[in-house]
Amino acid sequence: MAQEEQDPQDPQDEQEPQEERLCQRCNAVIPAERVEALPDTEVCIACSTAIGGEFKLAVIPDSIGKSTSMKKNYGVFSLQKTRKRIWPVKPKPPQPNPDA
Repeated sequence: MAQEEQDPQDPQDEQEPQEERLCQRCNAVIPAERVEALPDTEVCIACSTAIGGEFKLAVIPDSIGKSTSMKKNYGVFSLQKTRKRIWPVKPKPPQPNPDA
């Protein structure tokens, strides 16, 4: 009897149902494609566009000169990524109907 070995790259194994994730700002469902592309995302595409992205990025120059040298040699840069604070969107109160 030969045992069948499962190929680790079998497409049937990769299609596990993912849990729906809600946007932290508007409570809409975040599309599965966005969650797949950005696993640590917390907002939907519309909210990300409205707030200018989820993260604040800063480029920091790192000095590669000797520690005792006064000369600053910035040949290397690092990227600092910090998550922006996300405030929930307040729903607009219903407007009274002037015709009533």
